[in-house]
Amino acid sequence: MKFIAEGDLGQLAKRLIMLGFDCSYDGGMSLIDLFQAAALEERILLTRKPLAETMKIKIFRVTADDPNQQLAELAGIYPLFERAEPFSRCLVCNVRLEELKYSAAAEQEKDKRDGPEVPESVIERGLPLCYCPKCRRIYWHGSHIERMKTQLAKAGFEIRIEH
Repeated sequence: MKFIAEGDLGQLAKRLIMLGFDCSYDGGMSLIDLFQAAALEERILLTRKPLAETMKIKIFRVTADDPNQQLAELAGIYPLFERAEPFSRCLVCNVRLEELKYSAAAEQEKDKRDGPEVPESVIERGLPLCYCPKCRRIYWHGSHIERMKTQLAKAGFEIRIEH
């Protein structure tokens, strides 16, 4: 399942990406551009507007105001619980993350990245590292993951991660 979210559904898009779903979002896209992208990329258009589906575009109309309720609405129609792959995509680029083995070579790459350096405590604890092949940001399971898990739990998603 791939989604594209209209301008005022940015927080819903972010939650979908946290759950590992491919959700395109550009707050400034026109409705015509959204329709074209949805058709070309075979995405489900997420909108708050009362639009009719076409033969080429599936549309899900979100009615709730709260992003957690919006996610719960969507999960009531689509099998999000069964297909979620939490924290497997870059929150900036929406690209699937790849595993990164920490090494001297990876350390040399840090000058080419926009993301944060890997803290010594993360290296010492041996936490798994992932990186975005597009923007080169590095991700690890730190306290931010706990905050995101709490946020997703408000929409009914219980996330368990073992490292």
